Amino acid sequence: MTDIHQPSFTFTIPSIHDGTDLECRIYNPPNSTFCTEDSHAAWRLRGAIIAHPYAPLGGCHDDPIVSCLVEEILKQEYIVGTFNFRLSGAGNSKGSTSWTAKAELNDYISFAGLFIHYLHSIRAHLDPKPGQTFPYHIPQPITLILGGYSYGSLLAIHLPPLPQILAPFSHPASGTAAAEIRLRAHHLSSPWRKELQAYQDTTTIRGRPSPSSYNLSPATIAIGGEESAPRSPRPSHESRRRSIDATIKRSVEKSRRRLGLRRQSNNSAETGSRDEVQEEALQAVVISELRTAYLLVSPLLPPLSSFLALSMGQRNGRVGEEKLVQAHTLVVYGNRDIFTSQRKLRRWAEGLKERVGSRFRFSEVQGAGHFWKEEGVEEEMKRAVGQWTRDLVFDSERC
Repeated sequence: MTDIHQPSFTFTIPSIHDGTDLECRIYNPPNSTFCTEDSHAAWRLRGAIIAHPYAPLGGCHDDPIVSCLVEEILKQEYIVGTFNFRLSGAGNSKGSTSWTAKAELNDYISFAGLFIHYLHSIRAHLDPKPGQTFPYHIPQPITLILGGYSYGSLLAIHLPPLPQILAPFSHPASGTAAAEIRLRAHHLSSPWRKELQAYQDTTTIRGRPSPSSYNLSPATIAIGGEESAPRSPRPSHESRRRSIDATIKRSVEKSRRRLGLRRQSNNSAETGSRDEVQEEALQAVVISELRTAYLLVSPLLPPLSSFLALSMGQRNGRVGEEKLVQAHTLVVYGNRDIFTSQRKLRRWAEGLKERVGSRFRFSEVQGAGHFWKEEGVEEEMKRAVGQWTRDLVFDSERC
């Protein structure tokens, strides 16, 4: 397997479930550029989240298949995010794995909330402002892939609709997990802002740079600790890393004002009403910018998926299937998967593909098991994922 790129950011966030620390990574594509007006290949902002297999069995974001997927998707110039569920087999996430998967689903939602707001912050930096002449514009929606491998794909299927994913991050009180996550997302996007400012300075002083593109490759940064002041602690008693940069600390108040985060104090009704309107407008913009897709590798089907659905209070184990039909979806599995038979996987996949208006696609790799260790099968899986992610880019350009 090819060595994976180093993450651009390694950091922790609190889970909105109970404040448990989750170890996270973001990989910015090494060759992404924003191009000049005369270029026909302007970079389209796009991102993907890949969740790992079951933690008690050793699953973590260093899993070889997760790393393989990250590497392949990075080749298509996606920003890629991974995270460790609570008590992952390796890594620094805290807490303990739950029997109901409710906590793990909220862990996924926590990282998805950060990742979506990170993409939104980058989009805000990339879009031209009134009176500014930028050499690029991104009118297309942001493509967001919600994905996972094995147990991670099972949780991706059971994610709620986008408005429900973002709901906990609307009107977050200062010091809460949701507020910390939004501030962290804004701070992580600051290297993009600096790169853009440097580009603006270059074009203003010297005219257009040559060649006709400017590379975005922020250095690897490790961030830990809390974003907000310690006067508003979150309800978590785990030890926390405190390596947060002093510049980030000084920018907290500025970020809070920009994002409209509420303080834990009594504001006037008029101010509160105005903040709510601004917050609702922000969330509406974030949702409207996104076009969601799903990537499921070696998905788990009933009876395992039915047990998870019931544990989360969902009577219908196939509650997530409709969104897989409506959104662009790719499922990749091997015909020798030990957890689900080839016959069951193929019947399930063909049924979803044949529905009216379906955007569901699947790839059955001959000779591949659940762990993709057989000779040559990993390359087949990578080819399927690479082609699908490329097709998503071309499809967004036609929109």
